[in-house]
Amino acid sequence: MGIGAPLKPEELARCVRELRRSDAFGPGKPFEAPTVVVATFIDRFGAGKSSRGFLSYGKTGVWRLGGSAAHFGVPLLLMGLGLPKLEPPLASLNEKKKWVAWLTLRRAVQLVHALWPADPPLVAFADGFDVVVANRPSEAAVRALRARTAAQGAILMSAECNSWPRCFRTQYRADPAFVECAGRSSTCFLNAGVGIADPATWQRFLVGALLPLVPRTPADVLPDDQGALHELYLARRSRGIVPMHIDDQSTFALTFYRCLNESVFWERPSKYPKGPPKWNRCTSGGEYKPEIHTQVSDEGVRFNSPTGEQRPLLMHMPGAEQKTQPLSELGTLMDSLSAAMQKHSRFTTAGGGGNVLLTDSTAHGLCSVRRLAETSFVPVGVV
Repeated sequence: MGIGAPLKPEELARCVRELRRSDAFGPGKPFEAPTVVVATFIDRFGAGKSSRGFLSYGKTGVWRLGGSAAHFGVPLLLMGLGLPKLEPPLASLNEKKKWVAWLTLRRAVQLVHALWPADPPLVAFADGFDVVVANRPSEAAVRALRARTAAQGAILMSAECNSWPRCFRTQYRADPAFVECAGRSSTCFLNAGVGIADPATWQRFLVGALLPLVPRTPADVLPDDQGALHELYLARRSRGIVPMHIDDQSTFALTFYRCLNESVFWERPSKYPKGPPKWNRCTSGGEYKPEIHTQVSDEGVRFNSPTGEQRPLLMHMPGAEQKTQPLSELGTLMDSLSAAMQKHSRFTTAGGGGNVLLTDSTAHGLCSVRRLAETSFVPVGVV
């Protein structure tokens, strides 16, 4: 498969023709005329590290992103399932799989645009193992997202309170958008785990800004993708990159990542002789404890931001293997969400889960639609 290369016209036409024959694209089905499609990359399914597996699967062994997407009726696009290791010059990407995700996204958004050319849905790009769909997207929410993305040809990225993996605080403080944000929010740094835009804007950004950073020879050094996105965001005006916004009010994506006042660590030199640990060393200012402001009900997740109540489409829990927040609190929140979904869920073992659109899958070809239970490596049960 030509990972990173655009789909050829004949490939695109064949995909559209074959997918349109699927019952999943029929009247009243999620793929008939979606307003938002969630795209994620997973080459293999597995519990992984204990904390990440706990957040991804919970007690029931179900992939939470897949289950929550099925429950809320949000179409899911799964990229690169079963993808083998890449060969040179892309071999370095095997150690940094997020770059493979960005490469596969180029072809995925190309397909989305071709499937719904008259009114293409927004594409929410999300990490596969620490993100869940938190709410059913309302018409008002989609209109607001379109106003901030498609109407401006812009990308909206999720926000967090700590600059990761390197401290870009000095550079951000020179950015007028950050100065304005810091007056109303504690989450003013970009997070690369979740973003949303229309397909055409994603294409311009990927081809014109992000993918040129991928190694072209084995000797090229591969940067961390989030560090690269920080730098692209900070240089967006001078380099003429597509407009990029940070969702500091969690209108689209709630980043469940806690930050404490840095003074807490300086006051405990015996435990923190070097001051704040890396996960809390470069905050945008102030304490941020999202669990205090988050409620879960049968209808989904509500978050009280500084500007009012939000119903974010996605909830992201980055860095769970770091000591960013107690797993017990995350586990309680996730169990509450799972229980609420299970109460009214159509996602059951017997039903085989929701339909999922696959691209660049070794087991299922260039493009196909499968029930979630039919895809390779996917654990299925009730959410």
